[in-house]
Amino acid sequence: MKKTPRLVPFAAALSTALLLLLFTASIFAEQSDAIVPVTLPEDFSDPENLHLISCGEDRLAVSGTQGQKSFATLLDGSGAALDTVSVDFECTYTFSRKDRFYFVCPMKMGKNPVVSGIRIISYFLSGDSFEYGDAVILPNVFATGINEFYADDDGNFYSTNNLSPDSLLVFDETGELLLQVQTKRGAFSSICISPGGTLYAMYTGDSRIGVLPLPMRGEGDLPLLDSSLPVPVFRFLDETTVLDGAGTLFSVSADTGVFSTLSETGGQCECACILPDGGAVVKTAEDAALEFRDGNAAAQYRFGGTLLDLAGSGKTAAALVRTEDGLTFAPLSQVPKEDIESSDPGSGEPGPASEPSSPESGSGIESEKYRIDRAFQRIYIPEKTTYAVVKDSILIPDGVLRAEKPNGTALTGGYVMTGACLNAVVDGETTDSLTVIVPGDLTGTGSISSTDSRLLYRFLNGSADLEGNAFAAADFDGDDRLTTADLLALKKKIQESP
Repeated sequence: MKKTPRLVPFAAALSTALLLLLFTASIFAEQSDAIVPVTLPEDFSDPENLHLISCGEDRLAVSGTQGQKSFATLLDGSGAALDTVSVDFECTYTFSRKDRFYFVCPMKMGKNPVVSGIRIISYFLSGDSFEYGDAVILPNVFATGINEFYADDDGNFYSTNNLSPDSLLVFDETGELLLQVQTKRGAFSSICISPGGTLYAMYTGDSRIGVLPLPMRGEGDLPLLDSSLPVPVFRFLDETTVLDGAGTLFSVSADTGVFSTLSETGGQCECACILPDGGAVVKTAEDAALEFRDGNAAAQYRFGGTLLDLAGSGKTAAALVRTEDGLTFAPLSQVPKEDIESSDPGSGEPGPASEPSSPESGSGIESEKYRIDRAFQRIYIPEKTTYAVVKDSILIPDGVLRAEKPNGTALTGGYVMTGACLNAVVDGETTDSLTVIVPGDLTGTGSISSTDSRLLYRFLNGSADLEGNAFAAADFDGDDRLTTADLLALKKKIQESP
């Protein structure tokens, strides 16, 4: 008698395999959005200047420096390391543009005379790896911040921080000078290139912004645009969203390039990103960030550690966070957040209730670290000092410290800048206020650069005005007047600035 083959075990095995496959896929799906540790390369056990950078569709990079070396690790959307490169130079900053990744490193060469400049080391982003591109040296070009040096999609470089402050220099990818565009508007104070390839320029001698779609073909001054203006430190989060150094969020018209103010976020320009659905996330405290939609604060993220950077790429938006356990990559979808109803990012924060008089004992601002001038109610703080450091160095025995940026919005993170206000608040009332003066910071960014020295130079030759806090920041010798001695002191300070 012929027996019928038994198919049940096979069917059961197939069913079990399918269940196992689905279960495994579920695990990997969960892991793709998990908060994961960041593995640092050898020789970088305690790096500084850590950043998270968008590198194309669902690719990001962690970069940092230690001693005289710098590194970058390419990550996928889940935070897994794909490739790592390092260079034997300390870099000012790193950035990515289209299919290239750049290390920007200050350099000096020669002996008599010594020539300063920058070294740009580029890598191509090829799938899951870095491929070495080139190393270019640009003498007499400097890059202390993002708005002094840029690259476009073709690999050309743009510099305003050079020996000719009224010139914008354009170099090709090999370092050959292509164009020198001179302005009659004083000097270039800031440049920026949008993701879509439009060049924006700001000037010390004009209150409007210059706009020109790239490539440049030897034009003179950029056509001017009547628009809301960011402060000279600003960056594009995407093609239609800009955040400036004062924490102001702007929308940018894709057709006209006009800036429209969306919100005073109170956040940090250098630590922000766009979510996949278009919302903007901006760091507003050491361990927190606010999510903005249509200019309104919609939610608050809490990171459980020090938030170092934010970046978005494709379907990924993530944070780089330092916790007690080390460095972590945290997809924002996995970070705890609370919805908020108020459109005021500073809601719940007590503001100044009245004009302060002379502080009583225990109610005023005290500091053993910073010089306080009670005659003018000023406090002098060095450049590149974060609010967290200032907060730890201020003593208000019977109250708390609240800070405001020069535009009146809350200061909760980032560099403390000239014109900011430190308030002592006791029982809900402001009992003392000090205006911050950062020596050399004439433009109110919290750091000093050639933009500040150009502004002082223009004041000395009669083509610009300096008043109030900016005047105090430029008065290095404290004699209540500005001279070439102050200009020399400022230039020396810039050269010594890290």
